[in-house]
Amino acid sequence: MPSYFLNAEPNSAVNFEEKIQLRILNSVILLFLSLNLFFLFYNLVFTKLYNAVLLETIFFVATLFAFFLKTKKKYSAAKYLTFLLLNLEVFLASMYIRPGRGVEYYYIILLIFYIILESNSRLLYFLIILDIFLFMSPQLFIQPYPSHNYSYINIIALIVVIFLALQYFIMVQNRYRELLKAQKLKLEKLNVEKSELMTIVAHDLKTPLAQIEGLVSILELESHKLTSDQKGLIKKIKGVADDHKNQITGYLKTQSVEESIDQSGLTEVNLNKTISKVLDEMDPLAKAKNISVTYKTDSKNLLVHGIAEGLSKVFSNLVSNAVKYSNANSMISIEVKSDQNQVLITLEDQGPGFSDEDLVNVFKKHKVLSATPTSNESSTGLGLYIVKRYIDRMSGWIWLESKKGEGTKFYIKLPRA
Repeated sequence: MPSYFLNAEPNSAVNFEEKIQLRILNSVILLFLSLNLFFLFYNLVFTKLYNAVLLETIFFVATLFAFFLKTKKKYSAAKYLTFLLLNLEVFLASMYIRPGRGVEYYYIILLIFYIILESNSRLLYFLIILDIFLFMSPQLFIQPYPSHNYSYINIIALIVVIFLALQYFIMVQNRYRELLKAQKLKLEKLNVEKSELMTIVAHDLKTPLAQIEGLVSILELESHKLTSDQKGLIKKIKGVADDHKNQITGYLKTQSVEESIDQSGLTEVNLNKTISKVLDEMDPLAKAKNISVTYKTDSKNLLVHGIAEGLSKVFSNLVSNAVKYSNANSMISIEVKSDQNQVLITLEDQGPGFSDEDLVNVFKKHKVLSATPTSNESSTGLGLYIVKRYIDRMSGWIWLESKKGEGTKFYIKLPRA
């Protein structure tokens, strides 16, 4: 149960910083719920403070509602409702339920959460001023206030320490954020320049290769004048030129795909529609080899955070590979299972499987694996690399289980929308 609260919804955050803040918000809500349950039980059984029991019950339900808002992706509403509930409960406890018992010192704990969760917002200063006022309220309005809980020096020292710590924390955070932003922009610029340079080089290399192919074609027209050794040499030259041309074409295709992946934005994608469309497109290929394809899902309306075109390419590659490398009259199965946070897709075939060496290289670019298509279909060595790049871009995971001669089972996890 605690693990569920702590890990709920982190995958849907846009960036790493938001993921951290969501986990902290989960922790705050879980802590608040736990404290409410503890004091509810304590006041009900030991102190018999039934007004406190009623108050804690109300706050417990309200905190559950804040968690519900968060699961509906209303993060700001959940956060500010949690802040309001925390301040309100400590205020009521320090002023009316347990006055003079030092309950107001809980505001110090709240300040820590504010600094972490609102370090980039001007609202933080308002929250600090509000907490200082609320902290001093019992001492100002409850008379006589117990002297052992009261000291102007302690209050002033506390405010100064918190303010200095806050300023230092914000300064360090801003410095690192600016540094990371500058480094990111620099890397993006270098990557663009590298891509442009490599594209120019690749296109420049294609020109002499085309000239070589043209000269070879002319020589082939005069093949009746050549010896068998000369014909063999021309054949080798043509083969080498074709290989290099295919490598350059493959590189340019990879470059284009990677740029497309990096520029794609995440949206809500209907997983069932995407898979069903791919299976319809692949149906003629499967029928040509009499391969049976089964598809099971626990929901026809599953939405995931992804790239629509990317997901289509992922499943096209995986299903296409399964058909290519499977023998005739075999089976391919696809199953989709989901929970509140993520979706697990399993694709299993009865193909040749992967060797131990293949498993190391399976998601690498332009790696030639040991298995060959069963009907001499073409293969570029890019399919699984592209699949991995798309899944990574969508904050998902992909892995596989396989043994040589025993088929392959791919697993994909994606965050739910």
